[in-house]
Amino acid sequence: MNTLINESSGNFTNLKKIINFLDMIPNASESQIDLVTHKILKHLENGALPEKIKGAIESELIITYGYYSFEFDVDRVTEEIMNWWERR
Repeated sequence: MNTLINESSGNFTNLKKIINFLDMIPNASESQIDLVTHKILKHLENGALPEKIKGAIESELIITYGYYSFEFDVDRVTEEIMNWWERR
């Protein structure tokens, strides 16, 4: 059980680093980044395909944060996240 918790915690930390590095949500607070990271990680842990991850990212950025789709490169973000997930 502890192994699963440690793995999930490590995945959360690494995914959060990627989200921060990509500046996915400029000027976001730490708690906002944590929420987005958690949502994306849940999808990944549940075996979501790249299109589902892409949709979750778009939805979060557009609906929650008010971005327009042309203001971010969802394909790049999704690709970076999926590449990391497959390598971890």
